[in-house]
Amino acid sequence: MKALLRLIYPDKSFEGKTLKQVHDSMVVAEFSYKNKKVLFAGDMEKNIEEYLIKKGEISDVDILKVGHQGSKTSSSQKLLNIAKPEYSVVPVGKNSYGHPNQDVLSRLASIGSQIFRTDRDGTIKFEIDSLGNLKFSR
Repeated sequence: MKALLRLIYPDKSFEGKTLKQVHDSMVVAEFSYKNKKVLFAGDMEKNIEEYLIKKGEISDVDILKVGHQGSKTSSSQKLLNIAKPEYSVVPVGKNSYGHPNQDVLSRLASIGSQIFRTDRDGTIKFEIDSLGNLKFSR
């Protein structure tokens, strides 16, 4: 089996258009190898989550790169109930926005996802071996 990277959003061009939110044009991708999946949520917020859910583009994943540094506008309960990530990675550093939002962290914990934060855990490395086993290290 080959590795596959699917770019699931955006699914149309924004060339020449003015967006209310710049995050509405960011990339969302799904990586799969063997029997493992990773959702790279970019700066995805609730409106894009709902759009992708409606299109059937969100499925059960092993790892979620949490959207928008864990802001309150990301990682809705609806998204998490479908994706059910075993591991969640919040790429965040020192900021004045309060990221990651405590409600997001609580939602991740409520589905049993093991949460990693780059501000506390540093670099997180996941490996999928040739047998499809998932390993992580810091």
